[in-house]
Amino acid sequence: MLSYDSSQGSLLTLLPPELLIRIFGTLGWREILNLRRVCRLFDDISHARPVWVSVFTRYKTTVVPRPFHQYQPVDTYSSKELEKTVLKWQRTELAWDADDASPLRRPAINIKSHIGPVSAVHFIEGGRWILAASKRGGRVYCYDLDRKKLTPFSLIPTPFEKDAEVDVLSISVDMDYSAELFTFNVALFLRRRASKITNITTGPHSEKRLIQVWRVSAEWNSVSQKTKLAARLLSSFPEETIIHPGSLSLLGSHLAYSFDNLRCTVIVEWAAVGGVNIDFPRKYLPGICGQSLALLPNKQILVSHSEKLELWDYNMLPESSLLPSQQDFSRVRTLWSSHHIHLPFNHILRPLVTHDMTRIVLDTMDGLHGLIVPCPGSIDEEVQPPSIVPLFQWLSHPHFMTFSFHKAILVTFPETGTIRFSWPDEKRTMWTTRKESIFKERQGFSFSMDESSGRILVWNNQSSSYFIVEWVGPLVATGEEREESAEAPASNLEGIEQTTYLNV
Repeated sequence: MLSYDSSQGSLLTLLPPELLIRIFGTLGWREILNLRRVCRLFDDISHARPVWVSVFTRYKTTVVPRPFHQYQPVDTYSSKELEKTVLKWQRTELAWDADDASPLRRPAINIKSHIGPVSAVHFIEGGRWILAASKRGGRVYCYDLDRKKLTPFSLIPTPFEKDAEVDVLSISVDMDYSAELFTFNVALFLRRRASKITNITTGPHSEKRLIQVWRVSAEWNSVSQKTKLAARLLSSFPEETIIHPGSLSLLGSHLAYSFDNLRCTVIVEWAAVGGVNIDFPRKYLPGICGQSLALLPNKQILVSHSEKLELWDYNMLPESSLLPSQQDFSRVRTLWSSHHIHLPFNHILRPLVTHDMTRIVLDTMDGLHGLIVPCPGSIDEEVQPPSIVPLFQWLSHPHFMTFSFHKAILVTFPETGTIRFSWPDEKRTMWTTRKESIFKERQGFSFSMDESSGRILVWNNQSSSYFIVEWVGPLVATGEEREESAEAPASNLEGIEQTTYLNV
């Protein structure tokens, strides 16, 4: 925290404004707001657009998980918009830890009334967008939670006949952090159900399995000053109809999916296949059908099955153009297997990848654990084995829960607990805050959480409706009005401890 000395302040005011802007741009948001109160020169400098461009870019590229996403070109943001984006993230952080913060519960939205029967819903990282797949043709719609009127728009068209009944069996999303604007790839595993109804042009619908990979990007309209998502098809290929797919994982140019009835997992280089041929090359992980799987960097795949974790190098897996029902390979030796922890729920959170390791949060009977998989810095560097570390322990497993990389919601009726936990290499205190009952739903609901936005998607599987709960903290004193800033409680600034994240 910067402290102000009048003699130092008078010397600083002699510096050229260009140099002061560069200095302010290296500071944290809280220090900038403090300096804003010192004098009118510092107030002017603290509002300079280059200052907040520097702060915005630094937080976006160094804080993990990413605190906010960019939905429009940087040069279209005003200084006020950049500042607002940064402070909105910090307000969420403050609200999560406050004992007296009351989360906002939005009215429920019935997706079924908008798009018909729903086969799948996915909450996209960043907490702004929800994907919803309709059974009517398999079309994928999108909701923008930042808009006042929550109406869906069509994002991904149907690959089948409009009257076909289609299930989106699995969805996997791979964020592209190298793109300037918000971008991700999404994989869909679709099933068109057989139909005896004869169509004049196509005849009866036969059952079909289809896998598609789409690229979805934010597009900024400079005229309307609004952002929309646009999708582009990257790959589409069929799969056997007799299979019953389980989990799905997308990372880079590879896609992994498991088959419940064939007890095997397949890895496909989706960028190299496409069309109508079904005899494309596949990597096979025989004898393994995980309830949850995750592709990792360095050609590794992590599978959760039979209450344990196992890790393979899929470069070493057998490859064949044989169909999954025809393969008869022997089991392959693992790189690593968990022996001291059991996963009765077989749930793997989406991996968090940094430059030197991959982190995954695991849900076990006695608490949350973290799996750390090191990434070698060079080809010649010896790969260290994965390690499992405790993150948070409970006496009994909650009724419902959802978690991210540093936070969790535990619902143990009639109370709701908000938890912040740390990894061993992070300097952060772990604590639990008990709140009054926030969630009254006991059956037929599932939860999905976005850490940076503080939003939680609560999905009703029976009625195909959802509602959003979000934590919004107190307004941070920005010094916009000198009188208001002078009267603002000191705790708005001085009492805030900036959250420490893993920097990469």
